[in-house]
Amino acid sequence: SENRGGEYWLRLGRQRTLMGADNAGAGIDRVEYREGDVTGAAASSAVDLPLADGHHQLGYRAVDRAGNKSDWRSLNVGVDRSPRVARLRRADPATPRRVIADVSDVLSGIDRVALQYRSAAEGDWRQLGEPVVTGQDGADATTVIADLPDRELPDGTYLLRVVATDRIGNRT
Repeated sequence: SENRGGEYWLRLGRQRTLMGADNAGAGIDRVEYREGDVTGAAASSAVDLPLADGHHQLGYRAVDRAGNKSDWRSLNVGVDRSPRVARLRRADPATPRRVIADVSDVLSGIDRVALQYRSAAEGDWRQLGEPVVTGQDGADATTVIADLPDRELPDGTYLLRVVATDRIGNRT
């Protein structure tokens, strides 16, 4: 998870671990949690939280084997398992070298976007222009524009791709 502005974000396929400690010596029996009307308990410290994408306020506490319960604590959690949406626009005949991509991520927000190209026959992906970095504010949507260096490229077929990374590290 990532702490962004006081809220912990869970990435794709991640599990939030709730842990407790018992200084009195009886040992931890379980960790209890609640989110809205949903409550649960786990006998281990790893809890697979049933949270949908979005923002949540999670309450949790530890219960030892003697039945003593800690105070409820809360944590703001954001879950973002949804993919970023990245689309290349069709080339405009008036500016055929121009590449335009529209990118969005309505949950955690876009952190950076890069346009890349390579020969269809072989080769490594190359950066096209400078990557756009939206930063910690994480815009929900952005547009990236760059021009292909067609005067420098050998004749052939080329592939284009958009690599979008959201604020918590999920990539297209």
